[in-house]
Amino acid sequence: MHKTDHLKLDGKILQLFVTVHDTGSISATAELFSMNQSSVSHAMDKLRTIVGDPLFVKAGRGIAPTPRADALYLQAKSILSAMEIFVASPEYDPASDHLPFVIFATDYEVQTVVSPLMERMQLLAPGVDVRIRQTPSSGALAESLRRDEADLAISPSLHSGESDLKQQTLYEDVDVCYFDASCREAPCTLEQYQLATHVNVVLGSTRNREIDDLLRRQETTRRVGIECSTFASVATLVCGSGYIATLPARLSDNLFSVLDSCPPPVELAPFRIVQTWHERHTDSSRHQWFRRLVKSVSEAAPSNPDSTQ
Repeated sequence: MHKTDHLKLDGKILQLFVTVHDTGSISATAELFSMNQSSVSHAMDKLRTIVGDPLFVKAGRGIAPTPRADALYLQAKSILSAMEIFVASPEYDPASDHLPFVIFATDYEVQTVVSPLMERMQLLAPGVDVRIRQTPSSGALAESLRRDEADLAISPSLHSGESDLKQQTLYEDVDVCYFDASCREAPCTLEQYQLATHVNVVLGSTRNREIDDLLRRQETTRRVGIECSTFASVATLVCGSGYIATLPARLSDNLFSVLDSCPPPVELAPFRIVQTWHERHTDSSRHQWFRRLVKSVSEAAPSNPDSTQ
């Protein structure tokens, strides 16, 4: 490759490359950018010459990226983000913005953070759409943020030590035991808790919670009779039944407001809910404004409810 080949790069070529990688299709990319396919193909040919790699190869009826293309994809996303920051006005004006924000969140974080956030967004940034995506498993979350699949994630704090991800605490919560008092008594003792049938939330491949680790230390277990993928489903199943569920206390303000709660028979430590983003967005005035708003609505929300209601 010639020494000056990199100077032939431009943002349009990189954006087309990223989109071809995302869609796996030259024709789909051409349609998205209102271009003809030959123009997109020519741009990819130019990039192939610059980087010295085929980038995409035939795979059945479509195309698949080469390992080099996968590596360059993340770099291209970072370069495009830096270019956006380079030309952006130092002062972000949310009222004139029309680009969307994408958030990873479960229905728990939707209730506690995203719902009040949307009320503020409608007033401050009426032209900005918010797209909520299901939070990937903890092992995949970091890579999803690196691939710019979301602007930020609202979730329990990560402990994987990812150096390119930034975290900010939004609030603390603690698990309590929910039950329907019209159908059963509060499972206050360890024996009552052990004998009950539990409804649990399974997010990705995560099934065990802190409560299960603590019970094992006391040489006992609980019976999880039902597993759900959303918190709202748990509330529906516990209501009108003898089932119980050990889930965050703040849910009593919204999804679980019709249920009663009590402390579990073992003491649980509070956990943190954080907003996490990739470092490429740290200095963006647009993302800074959005993160400040997320933090603000989180601090304005009610503190952990009394678990002895």
